Amino acid sequence: AEAFLFFQRALTAVAVGVWRAEKNALFLISNQEDTR
Repeated sequence: AEAFLFFQRALTAVAVGVWRAEKNALFLISNQEDTR
């Protein structure tokens, strides 16, 4: 059970990291388009 919880936490951390990275990338892209 502990291994499953650890695995689930790892997946959640990765998912959140990817989501934040994509959000930041879109934010930077929108900023570049605004300054153009």
